[in-house]
Amino acid sequence: MFENLISALKAEKRTIVFTEGEDARILEAASRLKKDGLMDSILVGNVEAVKAAAAKGGFDIEGMEIIDPATYPEMDAMVAKMVELRKGKMSEEDCRAALSKGNYFGTMLVKMGKADALLGGATYSTADTVRPALQLIKTKPGAHLVSSCFILVREKDGVEEKLVMVGQRNYTGAADNGEWRMTILADELGQHCTAIEYPLADGRQFYVQVTDPEIRYYVCAAERTGSFVSESMNLTDGTYVGYEGTLSSNNRPEGAFTVHMGTADLSSGAADAFRNRSAQAVSYDGDFTAEGRPETATPEYLSKEGQMAYASRQEGKNIYYLDFTAEGVNDAFTPEQLGISNIWE
Repeated sequence: MFENLISALKAEKRTIVFTEGEDARILEAASRLKKDGLMDSILVGNVEAVKAAAAKGGFDIEGMEIIDPATYPEMDAMVAKMVELRKGKMSEEDCRAALSKGNYFGTMLVKMGKADALLGGATYSTADTVRPALQLIKTKPGAHLVSSCFILVREKDGVEEKLVMVGQRNYTGAADNGEWRMTILADELGQHCTAIEYPLADGRQFYVQVTDPEIRYYVCAAERTGSFVSESMNLTDGTYVGYEGTLSSNNRPEGAFTVHMGTADLSSGAADAFRNRSAQAVSYDGDFTAEGRPETATPEYLSKEGQMAYASRQEGKNIYYLDFTAEGVNDAFTPEQLGISNIWE
């Protein structure tokens, strides 16, 4: 299998984009591809940082193209194309923010024909690597299921082994109100992510995702409008956050908005902790305009620090605020920031 793959690559040289160009493992892989003459490489990252990391590790990347999303001259065209591909699910600002990250930027390089393949996951999670591909490149017409595998090279008893391991399985089925779907992503250490989406009678979708570090779920309409609930719990330290409110037609909060925050007790296991997550939580309330801007009055001390309050709670005579950087109002309350995103979109 490997011999056939190498022969095919040498017969028609392709270009691969690496989304984490500053990572030593990526630089080693790229330098080996160059040495063996198998593929041309594009490294995504800050140019000087990539070169410094290569020099530190002694990796030969001479002649390779290094692209920094922050200075990419064709970024406007890429943003416009991504807005078109997302079909109203992400605004221009959302797309520009996503493309500042290597996983989305590299995927768009493939989509726009600058590269033939992509490799990621050295620092990005499996879900964060797969999601952009499902959103932007998608499957071929007529193909509804996606699968993947790992090709592992390891040494055992002094002998090099090459192993192929299944990395993704997808399932679908009929429900009373539509079709449910489930995806299981796994790595060489076992299960990594399980995601399930189920249609509800009121037209909304119930989505739950369990990964090594987190349990997360939301209930919201597919078009990201109307009433929603979104909650997540960190499985390392038990920190929990939940949001409740309504999303307007521009996919931003509108009207009453509630935030629940706390720390769950993990001593009896993740299931019990998630079931009792709200026991130690406190709630903050706020309101948003139709344009998605918070109406909570910001105290002067926060304003002086360039912060804006978006929710508050009162405890006796004390008032506590949740705040964010005022400059980030357009990006702070997107569906993705509120935890309303899944691995397929």
